[in-house]
Amino acid sequence: MKKAIKVIAIIFVVVLIVGFIGIMISGDDEDSTQTASENADDSDRSWWDWDWDEDDSEDDSESEWSSDEWSDEDYHYDYDDDDTDDNNGGNNGAAVASNDKPSNDNTSNTGNSGNSGNYSDAQSVLMMVYMIGSNLESDYGLGSSDLEEMYGADLSSGNLTIVIETGGSTSWSMEGISPDKLGRYVIDKNGFTQVDSLNNACMTDTNTLLDFINWAKSSYPADRYIIDFWDHGGGTLYGYGSDDNYASNGSMSLLGISSVLASTGIHFDIVGFDACLMATIENAYMLSSYADYLLASEETEPGNGWYYTNFVSKLAANPGISSVELGKLIIDDYADSLYVYDGYAEDGFTLSLMDLSKVSAIYENMSDFFSAAKNSIKSDNKNYSKISKARSSAREYGENSYDQVDLIDVISKTDFSNKDELLAAAKEAVLYSKTNLSGSNGVAVYFPDTANTNYSAMNKMLKKLDYTAPLDFYDYFLSVKGKSTSRSGSRSFVAPSEEVAEDVTEEDWYVEDEVEDFEYLDSAAANTLAEDGSTIDLPLTETDNGFELVLTDEQADTAIDFYINVLQAFEDGYVYLGYDDAFDLTDDDNIIVEYDYNWLCLNDQPVAYYAEPVYDDEENSQLCYSGIVPALLNDDKLIDIKVVWDPIKYDGSDEETEAAKTHIVGYRTQTDDVNGTAEKGWHEFKKGDRITALFSFFDEDGNYIEEVEMGEEIVVTSMEDLVLDYCELEAGDVIVWGTLVDIYGNEADTEAIAQ
Repeated sequence: MKKAIKVIAIIFVVVLIVGFIGIMISGDDEDSTQTASENADDSDRSWWDWDWDEDDSEDDSESEWSSDEWSDEDYHYDYDDDDTDDNNGGNNGAAVASNDKPSNDNTSNTGNSGNSGNYSDAQSVLMMVYMIGSNLESDYGLGSSDLEEMYGADLSSGNLTIVIETGGSTSWSMEGISPDKLGRYVIDKNGFTQVDSLNNACMTDTNTLLDFINWAKSSYPADRYIIDFWDHGGGTLYGYGSDDNYASNGSMSLLGISSVLASTGIHFDIVGFDACLMATIENAYMLSSYADYLLASEETEPGNGWYYTNFVSKLAANPGISSVELGKLIIDDYADSLYVYDGYAEDGFTLSLMDLSKVSAIYENMSDFFSAAKNSIKSDNKNYSKISKARSSAREYGENSYDQVDLIDVISKTDFSNKDELLAAAKEAVLYSKTNLSGSNGVAVYFPDTANTNYSAMNKMLKKLDYTAPLDFYDYFLSVKGKSTSRSGSRSFVAPSEEVAEDVTEEDWYVEDEVEDFEYLDSAAANTLAEDGSTIDLPLTETDNGFELVLTDEQADTAIDFYINVLQAFEDGYVYLGYDDAFDLTDDDNIIVEYDYNWLCLNDQPVAYYAEPVYDDEENSQLCYSGIVPALLNDDKLIDIKVVWDPIKYDGSDEETEAAKTHIVGYRTQTDDVNGTAEKGWHEFKKGDRITALFSFFDEDGNYIEEVEMGEEIVVTSMEDLVLDYCELEAGDVIVWGTLVDIYGNEADTEAIAQ
């Protein structure tokens, strides 16, 4: 078993065993420890559903993306079942007359096709900024802040014109920008001028984007074109943008963006995304027909995003600056401008510049690599473990909710044919990048790890983009998982948007004939269903070292995740404290459930804690830990607090050798609905903020009741005064059990330990 068995992805719907709760320890034996099976009848067990979003509004159902909602006409993901006319939202072309509006009589210049960054003779540059304000503007004024940065640049040379379209937000901090209109603005040597005002329209509609680009290129022809997509991003899975005025319309898919760029006739120098998660090979592949370079982030971006003033000034002063030099400048300014607290720059950050002319080589080598991987697995089914472990341990992005991992990191963990060629091609395409996240190399890949409806829709979309290189392998990889999980008692943690399909054999991608005779390795997490359909718990053996889950060599080899779950008695029921990775391994790879009845506390107040996947940074011999603490802010805002630890070094025997310091990065609100796209940044607590710990409460029968506040309210005096550490829980019944996950996606719970 590898050095760190990765914790399952953060999710907030928890299924618990009633039998765990049914254990009540007598007051005469408070210090005794025993397995719950000694006090509970397995036949009486049933399931509880713990739903963090229990109190969300009825509109939450609109944000669940169905694979059947794909629309070729609108090119964006629909999040509800109603097909409305809101996609157009208004008359995109109905311009309001303005004295400052330039003439449209100039002939359009479609740019220099395939210049590969050689614009040394360029005398003029047009930078288009498509700014969907969303809640980034209405809640934090981030769009207005970036417009101020652009306006603060030196454009006196007259070589650079910035054209902006604003919309998609319910309010704007900058005076003069209306949330009820689409605004068009120009920033140039003459200042900051509104040149047009249009009827409101959905900015994730392809018609709106196309109208803006066509207007910009005809009104301000130039030698060189750059476009900046500003807002939330959702990677390959969800695409770009969230319009708060047309929230039910969803985001704009990669297919939608492709349709627009193909229609404009422009070959862009740089396509940039001041948005999260858009530095993917799928996005780069799509854009390679329309641009020379992609500038984007693998991970979610910090809230402030790019810093504009410096690079805009340099571009205006030298319109012939090379694309690579310009890209480096943007990336360096971005990294230098990040908010840093306690040594951490607003969580992990990434930004990279990709040469799109090199993408075809990546694609061709991906095809060869995944074909070789599939053939290797089919010739020896044991080789499935290699790719499954590589996928589960690779650097993953977007709180592990987007099936997006670093391409170079995941491939480097395998040994299939064409590995070296693929790695070389990927490294050649990434010209420059900066990050503080180990395992991040500048380009991510959509690599689904669960057979679900998201993959069904993505499979169809990627085929429409002619991106098929890995799909044959994904079909096989997920079919193996889908067949396996249907045999097991997979049950402990299931997210609504990530549920394994009830019958994956009905999916178009399922390859029944190829997995029919697949020989699965023995797994402790599989085959945990009894003949009567009930679930069998994995037995624990009490030893001098603690409670041990004994595994055969083959079972140990198939295990990739293990974590502990903790309940504590509270009033007439129980509160769920969350899950953590507190376990140890014996010399023969058995698992010891480690729990000393201490739990994470904020300023000495116990908090619920949900561990994120542990990343094993093999290059630097260290483990990287992080997690989420749910809380209530100022009595009315549900938030997630991001927690990270200093990386823990381990020596050659894989033993941890250094203690880790805990840091609070910041918080995000839980209620932000951004149509599947990722929320930017983590927000700093301010003086006077009031934080209250929140826990999920169940009654004695295992029924979810509500989120409850526990402990004293914490009043923030400064970020430095917020201290996270482990503290001993108060006396009372505590129930602990482990969950094991295998390479096929099966999950199984151990017996419960009660004190």
